[in-house]
Amino acid sequence: MDSSIRSIWLGVLALALAANPVLAQRGMGRGGGHQPSGGTVARGPAHGRAQAGSEARPARGAQAPEAPHSMTAVSHLERHPELAGRVAPLLPPGLTAEEAAAGFRNWGQFVAALQVSKNLGIPFADLKSLMTGPENLSLGKAVRQLRPELPGEQVRSAVREAEREAKRLEREARKEQRHRAAGAGRSES
Repeated sequence: MDSSIRSIWLGVLALALAANPVLAQRGMGRGGGHQPSGGTVARGPAHGRAQAGSEARPARGAQAPEAPHSMTAVSHLERHPELAGRVAPLLPPGLTAEEAAAGFRNWGQFVAALQVSKNLGIPFADLKSLMTGPENLSLGKAVRQLRPELPGEQVRSAVREAEREAKRLEREARKEQRHRAAGAGRSES
């Protein structure tokens, strides 16, 4: 692509981002809405708008700075406190849900790590360390590192099952929340 055409496209992109701060804050829709987009968007000094070419990418394996609207596992728990009771049976003794969730990028990653820890007998602290520390490994890679003797298919199966369980817990909690909200609305009438 010619450099002048590329410059024009970058200018158009910068204008689009400046015109729509929601897209700028969410990384143009990448990352599923509740997850960090993998990059950060710098804010302009005067208006809080994105600047052209301001998206920075962290080095491979490095944690990206948290986007202002990302939904980390801890912020998810703060927003939905009823979820703490749902994960309580999975927590290691002496840890609160908030303490255990600290450092995880999102709710699903956190609950899947708890499930795998319980199902495969891997210490949660070890999984958390590999997933949220400087190595920033995926759940599957962390399990393979901690339990190299497990066959690959068993690891993949355990991770899929844990991710399904995380989604199930989330659905149940949202259903309860809607039910409580509907009940509160009826009692006020």
